[in-house]
Amino acid sequence: MEHHRWRREVRQAAYSALITEAVAAEEGLRRAWTALIAAGPVDLDEAMERMRAAENLVGAARRAASTVAVEGSTAVVESADALMTALGVALADLFSWHADSVRGAGTETWRPDTPRMYSKPERG
Repeated sequence: MEHHRWRREVRQAAYSALITEAVAAEEGLRRAWTALIAAGPVDLDEAMERMRAAENLVGAARRAASTVAVEGSTAVVESADALMTALGVALADLFSWHADSVRGAGTETWRPDTPRMYSKPERG
């Protein structure tokens, strides 16, 4: 019985760590997107700093997800995988958008459209 309680506590700690790290990664991605969206061609260095910070936060979430992969049930592991895929896609989009911005720096149309996930909702 003691072993089952210990396993449950380990699982709960793994789930909690993943949630904490995933929320931090999402917030870091939001900060990076906000900096990139607001950046003019000369401000892209600050945006890159925030992007690197977001990349580190996503890495921490990946490490937490690896513990969940060992400790979690199949359904939880699948959810963690889906979460990590979403964070990875958001991070890849961020770096792609930055690259597009750098290539177009100094032109009238240097920024592509804002990704929907990080744009402000339109008010009607």
